Amino acid sequence: MSMSHKAYAFEWLAFDLGLRVVLERGLVDRNPQELLMLIERERSSFKDPYEGEPLGENWQATLENPDEHAVGDYALTRYYEPSSDFGLGDEWWEIGSAISEAARSALLGNPIGPAANRFDPGRQGSYFQTAEQCRVSLQILEAERDKLPVNYMAGLSRAVAAGLGIYQTF
Repeated sequence: MSMSHKAYAFEWLAFDLGLRVVLERGLVDRNPQELLMLIERERSSFKDPYEGEPLGENWQATLENPDEHAVGDYALTRYYEPSSDFGLGDEWWEIGSAISEAARSALLGNPIGPAANRFDPGRQGSYFQTAEQCRVSLQILEAERDKLPVNYMAGLSRAVAAGLGIYQTF
């Protein structure tokens, strides 16, 4: 199975003050209803996380498995631009084995949700970093800049300069 690493500049503070509690409640309860209601109430604020297009009236019909992970995936788009992926893509494994353990940790971040049901829409891992964590990660990764794609370092640098966090997923 291929693991394609995706990374996005992410409005962590707005997420933390808004959606985070709703998403975590959905993960604890294993119930997407509150997330669905939020998206339906404010549909123009969300996008398709795969195509980046605004959600249409029948967006729910595109969900293969409308669980809290899949619905949460759509809800997160309020806080990042799906078309602005600066991740490592399929190079993840190769890069991960070429860098230090500290750098590998700096590439990811922290999961969201209870240990028994972490938010993971792609079922291969999903991680978040606050703006402060991004600043620290950038400092750590600078030491191994030559082993990392220019695009990733530029995206992380832009997020830090804008005071944003990052959302990374596989």
